[in-house]
Amino acid sequence: MTDNLTSLPADHPRKWNSAEVARHNRRGDCWMSIRGKVYDVTAYTEFHPGGAEELMRGAGLDATELFAEAHAWVNYEAMLESSLLGDLDEAAPDHGTAGGAPEDPAPVAAAAADAGRRDDDGAAPGPAHASAAAPPAAPPSLLGRRSDPASASAWHPLRLVSRMPLARPRWPPGAASSPLAPPPPAAPGAAPCELFRFELPSPEHTLWPADDPAGAHLQVRVRLPAAADPGDAARRAASGQLVAAPGAESVTRELTPVSTPSTAGVLDLAVKLYPRGRMGRVLAGARPGDVVEVRGPRGPFAYRRGRADVGGARGVKVGALLLAGGGSGVTPALQLARAAALDPLDGTPVHLLVCHSSPGASMLVPEAEALAAAHPDQVSVAVAYSTTPGAAEDGSGAAVVTVRPGRPGTAAVVRARMSAALLSAAWPAAAADHVVCWCGPHGFNRAADAAARELFYVAGRMHEF
Repeated sequence: MTDNLTSLPADHPRKWNSAEVARHNRRGDCWMSIRGKVYDVTAYTEFHPGGAEELMRGAGLDATELFAEAHAWVNYEAMLESSLLGDLDEAAPDHGTAGGAPEDPAPVAAAAADAGRRDDDGAAPGPAHASAAAPPAAPPSLLGRRSDPASASAWHPLRLVSRMPLARPRWPPGAASSPLAPPPPAAPGAAPCELFRFELPSPEHTLWPADDPAGAHLQVRVRLPAAADPGDAARRAASGQLVAAPGAESVTRELTPVSTPSTAGVLDLAVKLYPRGRMGRVLAGARPGDVVEVRGPRGPFAYRRGRADVGGARGVKVGALLLAGGGSGVTPALQLARAAALDPLDGTPVHLLVCHSSPGASMLVPEAEALAAAHPDQVSVAVAYSTTPGAAEDGSGAAVVTVRPGRPGTAAVVRARMSAALLSAAWPAAAADHVVCWCGPHGFNRAADAAARELFYVAGRMHEF
């Protein structure tokens, strides 16, 4: 229908710097560069065969390596000819395109400054400021603020310090939700989950500013080893290892830190080492001293102290956070829950639902339970397993069991699959000021979206990580 699928007039500039490209980093305004060319792929987002989420991994960034990883032989120049903006050139002037990221700090990031005043909608006041003395200097951070999208395009090397298996929970003895015996430590075929700890530039460094909104993730890049010759490549491939290939010298994935932004000196990532996953196969062989690269923070969702950027709206008031994580998708849910619970000026109720196939294939359940135990008046946790020892692997043995309130600070454990029945048991009834978030495999996300809509949670206040 047109030979110009960009959001700019046909006579737009032909050279762009990376800082301006970085501003266009959202689903409705998505630019990226591939091999030195800048493209506005906004119109293509909904038609991407791998889904919009995959395309958004490169939003505002140099997506050359991401593209080569999945589409090394695709003739993208012909496919995206109508989306071409021009060349990537750091010497190019900034042309002043507004971009998808706000230039002014988000209201959620400024909420701390208003903590001592009562909101006009009745929010409880925080402690009054006793003096006008200058606050102490903030510790240095590896990454910039989300209000500075250009800084999110730079890669930072981090050295692996240690790795350790994460604890696996068992069915609680005598739990009404399961008459079965405790499972073995790991379900057959379950991917091991490990905590990888990386060293920040100094013991004083944090990952990103501690007062930045929660809800962001990182891009993590691991360089693949190069084979010495074709025979070496064949031997590595036969043993299950990955080796660098032309145009695909690395693996990049989106991961959410499990350490809090205020954690000094280290970054913790919880990773499931899927035997067929590219990142899992590389990290399975990682040793202390190995280096990965990270950049960020990334993502359109932001939460801080009872306010959120969600569904295209900025700074909306949050009456309660309703969070669901499936599999490794529990990491962003746990990050948000911790952000609310660990902030002494934030009393927002948090309802956290952690979903796994079985106790032996789970991750971060003890951490979620510990958060509820430390903040029983603010955080509730429900854990749902879709299969148990002796149940069919397709989940047919799962049956919804009512989440019964336990002692304060304890997690209720049920056997259930993601459904409206599970959400209605684990979460309060829908209210206009609730914010609903979920993250997990594609099937889990589809089921969570359908279940939330069936229960009439507000569509404009839902977010899928």
